[in-house]
Amino acid sequence: MYHDRDSLQYSASYPLIELKDDFIKSADDPKKIETYLLQNFWYQKANSLKRHDMLRRVVHLNQHLKIILDFISEKYGSLGFECIHISTAGSYLYSETPGDLDLDVIVSGSFFDYTTFNQGIELIDTIGTIKKVSLTVMGEDNILGRQKIVDNIENDGFLHQDTIIRELLVAPMRNATIYGKPFDNQKNIDGRNVLVRVARQLYFASLTMQGKIPYYEEEPLRTKKALSRVNEAHDIIEWLLNTEPRLNHE
Repeated sequence: MYHDRDSLQYSASYPLIELKDDFIKSADDPKKIETYLLQNFWYQKANSLKRHDMLRRVVHLNQHLKIILDFISEKYGSLGFECIHISTAGSYLYSETPGDLDLDVIVSGSFFDYTTFNQGIELIDTIGTIKKVSLTVMGEDNILGRQKIVDNIENDGFLHQDTIIRELLVAPMRNATIYGKPFDNQKNIDGRNVLVRVARQLYFASLTMQGKIPYYEEEPLRTKKALSRVNEAHDIIEWLLNTEPRLNHE
């Protein structure tokens, strides 16, 4: 089984990210959405045609939030959590043919869960390639360091640990906010932990190319998955070199 802690270790430094007081509501003004999309590293690098497509995807999700919010309410509503933030993660924003839609969700309190659904995805999939929506749900108290929580994601062949840190370290550059409070500036970043994340990605890519990661043993999927991790690692390092990261000195 793949354990990402077999690579380097994170040293948590809080808050992991900060959110603005502003709020993106359902079916909000596309110009307002684009204001925060400009923080996204891939949007910054894209040409005008690609930018138009990326904005179209984000606006469409924002206009069809009911499907996502209803799922969150149905699954977690009885727990009393308030949904504070939803943003795209993974490659959905820029990939030509994304296979799934990964979302990072921040709720009030202390909480962690990972779940998937596919009901109604045809209404939010403008590309026609999405097979499932995955949600990584994280508590605000855990992001701010008020409380600790076990945040592992485990299946038959993976054990992802320190998921909250892994997701949110690069969220200001990678994610696109579709609901709630947007990410604050990208300079409040722990540079050392970002490099740990890069090291873990490259470790995963190496094991993938050796055929040691379940689900990715066969070509061409094996090479495609490994290259996606290497390419993102390159982009994260480039982004880091162009920011003024907060170094972890604890």
